[in-house]
Amino acid sequence: MTSTIKPDNNNPGNTAIEQLKAALIEKGSSLNTDEFSNIINELEHEHLDLIQKTHDLHERTKELSLFYHIFNLVVQENISEKEFIQSLTDKIPEAWQYPEFTCARIIYEKEEFTTSNFKQTQWVLSADIVVKNKKAGSVAVYYLEKMPENAEGLFLKEERELIKSIAIKTGHYFERKIMREELVKSEENLRITLNSIGDAVITADTFGAITNMNPVAENLTGWNSDEAKNKPVEEVFVIENAITGERVQNPVKLVLKTGHVVGLANHTKLISKNGNEYQISDSGAPITDEAGKTTGVVLVFRDVTEEYKRQQELKDNESKFRTIVEGAPEPIFIQSEMKFAYLNPAACRLFGIESADVLIGTPVMKRFHPDYHEKIKNRIKLLCQENQSVHELFRQKFIRMDGSEVWVETAGEPIVYNGKNSALVFVRDISHRVKAEQVLKESKENYRLLVENQTDLVVKIDVEGRFLYASPSYCNLFEKTEEELLGKKFIPLVHEDDRDATTEAMKALYQPPHAAYMEQRAMTAKGWVWLAWNDTAVVDEQGNIKEIIGVGRDISDQKKAEKLLRESETRFRLLAESAPFGIVIADKNQKTFFSNKRFTEIFGYTLDDIPSVEDWWPLAYPDEIQRNTIRENWNNLIEKAQKEQSEIPPLEYYVRCKNGEFKYIEFRSSAFKELNFVIFTDITERKLAEKAVYESESRFSIAFEASPAPLVISEIETGQFIDVNNRWVEMLGYSREEQIGKTSKEVGIWRNPSERDRVIQQVLKNGFFKDEYIEFNTKTGGTILALWSAETIVLSGKKLMLSMIHDITERIKSEEELRKLKDSLQEEVEKKTKELIERVEILERFHEATIEREFRIKELKEEIKRLKSEKN
Repeated sequence: MTSTIKPDNNNPGNTAIEQLKAALIEKGSSLNTDEFSNIINELEHEHLDLIQKTHDLHERTKELSLFYHIFNLVVQENISEKEFIQSLTDKIPEAWQYPEFTCARIIYEKEEFTTSNFKQTQWVLSADIVVKNKKAGSVAVYYLEKMPENAEGLFLKEERELIKSIAIKTGHYFERKIMREELVKSEENLRITLNSIGDAVITADTFGAITNMNPVAENLTGWNSDEAKNKPVEEVFVIENAITGERVQNPVKLVLKTGHVVGLANHTKLISKNGNEYQISDSGAPITDEAGKTTGVVLVFRDVTEEYKRQQELKDNESKFRTIVEGAPEPIFIQSEMKFAYLNPAACRLFGIESADVLIGTPVMKRFHPDYHEKIKNRIKLLCQENQSVHELFRQKFIRMDGSEVWVETAGEPIVYNGKNSALVFVRDISHRVKAEQVLKESKENYRLLVENQTDLVVKIDVEGRFLYASPSYCNLFEKTEEELLGKKFIPLVHEDDRDATTEAMKALYQPPHAAYMEQRAMTAKGWVWLAWNDTAVVDEQGNIKEIIGVGRDISDQKKAEKLLRESETRFRLLAESAPFGIVIADKNQKTFFSNKRFTEIFGYTLDDIPSVEDWWPLAYPDEIQRNTIRENWNNLIEKAQKEQSEIPPLEYYVRCKNGEFKYIEFRSSAFKELNFVIFTDITERKLAEKAVYESESRFSIAFEASPAPLVISEIETGQFIDVNNRWVEMLGYSREEQIGKTSKEVGIWRNPSERDRVIQQVLKNGFFKDEYIEFNTKTGGTILALWSAETIVLSGKKLMLSMIHDITERIKSEEELRKLKDSLQEEVEKKTKELIERVEILERFHEATIEREFRIKELKEEIKRLKSEKN
């Protein structure tokens, strides 16, 4: 601050000048009066200038002292907001011209801080505190009484600049404080979300050493995060092929090598530290910096043991069904809406066709002789409309594909097939014309594929059930923005039949361990969807719930699988009980535990009569020599079938029934795991039997079009599309007509066509590939990031490729956005820290310069003092 110091005639310095003048005259100085006056004037001017500079330096020192005080406050870690403002307020008056007549006030966020002597007067100087471009308060300095004015007014120009600087620095302090709080909150939310997410997460550095694990990963691996830290991933994350038992290469190494997202094969199990085994699905992704350099790997996996078991149970039941129906010697077909929906191999032979596809979807009445149409319509009405069984055998003629006629007897059972009322029709050829039919050509294999790497849904709600946070995946599922959800209750989105159960399940959150699990239906953008939720309550020190974190997953496919499992078991029971041939099932110890009613009708024996296979032989073959011969042959075939998990070729024997009658019976048997299925067909009237079909393909697999995953069948070498499902069409936007018959390169789906050529070499060499990272072009010009898996199949004698795509675009985007946000915050903190350090360095340099000037002033004072002493 600069003020002008005027000469004072009463100043001792003036007296010293007069004394100096007298001394020079006394000593006979030769200086004339004008020269002496000039010297005196120069000395007076230098003296006044020295006084002024001394005064200015003192004022600068007060300013620096205030700035230094602000700096000390800023660098203190534990100082509160109120302590910062009050300390600054108390220090401000010291930097003004008249500190003893000065008071100060700071207002921030409507709260007032003042000096102890504060009094609001008319002599005020103030400036606004601006935080994030908004006025948040003000800084004001008051004189307690009117002070002398100078050319610039009551306050100096430097004082006006100073109060602006105080306001700006105060605003910067609060901006940095807010940024730090937001960063801490963001990191805390990230930590809570990571610890609450249903998937296990492990992060590793570029050397493959573990840096972090969430609680789910700790539970599955058996290692806690502290003991696993810095250990190699392969030591903690031990994985094997569930079928072969061989160690599987750790995905972390593949990610570090390729820099791409990778996943595990379907049959992968995790061996925990305590020896527990878990079937898992897994994916690994690189962690990169702004320059794209890989700085680590994140490994995400989850326990799919129960899902794996359900899939295996479903396959087992389907296999049982195939064993009975596909291996049945009698023709069986399903009629739905007056059309063929399914035919077993025997039915195909009966109609003279090589594949069921020839008749599936065609009217059944065309295959029945017109003389019987009226009676057949009445029987179909009983089966499909009135849901009644038709056990009465009906004699009629079928028309084969070549136009010839064949006499048959039919019976039927009502069933539900593909959600429609249908009829299961059993047929017996009574024309005694046996013709060998070709074994069924290759047909579609069972290609049920599951899509599980779905992004979890994460929400945060208060104790009233109102949304506090909703993840992008949740918003996308419900096609709502987060703003539309915040403050709204979640319960209206839940199916009304599931609301009471949801409320009841959430009561568990109020008791340790403050966790709850529930399944519910929710109305989403794509309709009602089954969701499974794992909820965790965040409690305060008193145990009161502050908020609830929910992590959800779409389990609609799982629910459908459970329904299919129940339907499969029902179909098996219905088919077994309704079959026109006898069935007996025995375990590995040859104990019988099931026989159908047709078995009793044929032989007269019940399950009580034959508790074991050994009990059957004396009843069926009273002659000991014949019994031993047949039993030895049969046991040898059973042993071979169990070892090879194969069928026993058809055998024909005369068998004694309970009433003493002998019947000519065709025996068929199949081994499935540790069970033996034996089928008995009374062929007394026919004499001739048809050869059994040893191997057949599934007709009851999940249809190609019903798959939840994008699927495409194409030629391997050319890439020409043979068929695509609806999910594929939805993903890329190209219609079926735009793709079928064209190559993938002609359609233009590849972002990088050479990538297809590369992976095709793997198919040609190995017959398959798994989870290749690929980029697809959509019809609208967008890009989809996906994992591509494929394997070879045979259709109609031609070798083709079945591909499945897993869209990971949204997951990659979310990970990238999270990384960018973190990097941005880190960069901003570093930038602000650097600015503060630079300002401190400027202050230090200015302080050093000030001290140097003080030393110079001191030397001038001592020089004047010396001159005075010489004069005296």
